[in-house]
Order: sequence, then structure tokens, then C-alpha cells
Amino acid sequence: MGIRSKAPFRIDFAGGGTDVAPYCDEFKGAVLNATINYFAYVTITGAEEKGIHVNSLDFDEYAHFYTEDDLDNEGPLGLVKATLREIQRKNDIDIMDSDHGINVFIHSDAPPGSGLGSSSTVCVTLLGALLDYYKIPLTNYEIGELSFDIERVKLGIKGGSQDQFAATFGGFNFMEFYQGKTIVNPLRIRHETINELQYSLVMVYTGKSRMSDGILDEQIRLYNEHREDVIEYYHRAVELANELKNALLKEDLLDFARLLSQAYENKNHFCDRIKSDRIAQVYDMAMENGAIGGRIMGAGAGGFMLFYVDYEKKRHFLKTMKDIEAEPLNFAFEERGMQTWRIRNGENPC
Repeated sequence: MGIRSKAPFRIDFAGGGTDVAPYCDEFKGAVLNATINYFAYVTITGAEEKGIHVNSLDFDEYAHFYTEDDLDNEGPLGLVKATLREIQRKNDIDIMDSDHGINVFIHSDAPPGSGLGSSSTVCVTLLGALLDYYKIPLTNYEIGELSFDIERVKLGIKGGSQDQFAATFGGFNFMEFYQGKTIVNPLRIRHETINELQYSLVMVYTGKSRMSDGILDEQIRLYNEHREDVIEYYHRAVELANELKNALLKEDLLDFARLLSQAYENKNHFCDRIKSDRIAQVYDMAMENGAIGGRIMGAGAGGFMLFYVDYEKKRHFLKTMKDIEAEPLNFAFEERGMQTWRIRNGENPC
């Protein structure tokens, strides 16, 4: 017997960055996002050998941990080790002293640095599997908050809280952030509108993954040092998240598309590293060849970009993107957040 879990990645339409301190400590941040059918997966099974045995397909890492001292914050598995450590400390579970250990197998549909909230989604997925395996009851809000604490506080990884809560709750959400609190407002959108949005949106991979730490460090530095110069752009990002939400609820998707581009242009004022030469190339070619609006995913500089495309020009748009090696990614919206279930086949996926 074992436990398997999965949680979805997200795309954000507007407001990203306003969920990051210090802005959301001073003002109320807001993000509009939705989860898609790309997932992080975790499988936990019992092991005959003591300790914790982790196999991460994403980082091609296989490691064994036998004492709590092994669960430090170092290396590519730092997030995994910190999550295991928190479960052990907070819930009086001594995994290390048990006669039998556990196997933990991790893999994701999207690479680290994709701009789809991958690291946070892995953390939520691992938490979900561990909580189920050890029968620890937590609410969705508690899972989101614990994941945020592990990643942002314990590990000091820069970023906001939209990723953790999107992975936990799933679906279309308008999220608000203020002084360490996150409020998730699920949106009721007709399936016909979701179908039309899904048909019109095209996501492309720019060919360059990025890790957001450097960009977010620079973004936070600029906010602290030049607050009066950039604060209007953060306020506008919150306004755009609200306007995009309203356009979606009113089913005005052409307005939604145009607002995507406004959100993209506005975010470029947060930090001059967001819009790399490659991002500018893909965006300009997209807008010249059928896109009505579009934006970059995540912190910027690389990863995925999202475009709303005129259906009559979609074939030409896709050919243009392939010509510049911006590979389209087929996706669908996912309504459910983190899920766990029991498995019966196989005792050692590692």
C-alpha cells in the first residue's frame, strides 16, 4: 500500500508580483490565476530499510536520509528535505527511528523555472502525500500556509503565495494578499466561457527556463530603493487583476485579451530584467502574427508565454511560433487542486 498525490500548475493572468513582500505588507495585492492539466506527482510507499529514500526525476537526484541532520536546506533537494523536516517536527512523527522507512518518488510535467509555479506545486504535492500517509488532517488554507512557510520562510526562497494556494485549491481564482494573509476567491465561470478561453489561448515555451530568485531580488531592491517611482505600477497591476476578473465574469474575452498585454507592459516596469531580448522577440512576433494580447508567465526572463489568438489566424500563428523555436504547449484548464489516493500496486517506485 502507498499514497500517490498530484497538484496542478497554474497560469497567472495579472497581478503577479503584488503577492510578494514588501508590497503586500503595505497594500493589498491581488492576482487572477487558473490551474492547468500539468501536474507535480509524488508517490510514497513503505521501505524495508530505515530512513527516507528520495528519487527526484526532475533533478535526476537519488538520495538517502537517515537522521534529521541529513534534512538540511542544501542542494537541489533542499525543498524536499525542508518539507520532510517540517512534517517530522510539527507532528511528532519520528520517521527516522521507525523500523521501516519510506520511499518518496517525485516528478513533474513542467521543468523548474517554467514560470508555472513548479517548486511551490511540488511542495504542496509532497505535503499532500505525507499528510495522507501519516493521517494528519489539514485544511486547504493550512496546507497553503505551511507550504508558504517552508518555501519562503524556512528556505528563504523569494516569491509570493499565489503558487502554493493555486496548487492547493485549483480552478479559476481571484486571490488577495495582505500582511501575511491570503484570501482565495473561487470564480464561477460558465463552461462555455472556459471552453472559448481555452480554444483561444496558446502557451509557448521560449526555449529558456529561468529561476526567479535573481529577478525577484532585483524587483524587491528596486521597490525598496525607488518606491515612489514604481509604486504606481504595482497599484496598476492590482487594478488590472480586477479588470481581467471582471472581463472574464462578463464574458468579454476580447477585452480580456487586450488587458493581458496591458498587464505584460505594466509588469515590465517592476524590473528591467523581466523583458529579455528573447521574450521581446517572441512577444513582438506573436502580436504581428495573430495574437490579440499576451504576457509572460511567472517572474520573467524565460519560461512560458501566454497569448490570446484570433481563431482565423491561429494556424499561421502556430507556424510562426515554431519558426522561431517557441514551441506551443497543449493544455486544458483543471478545476481540481491537490488530490491524493491510495495505490496497491508496487512497493518500491524508487
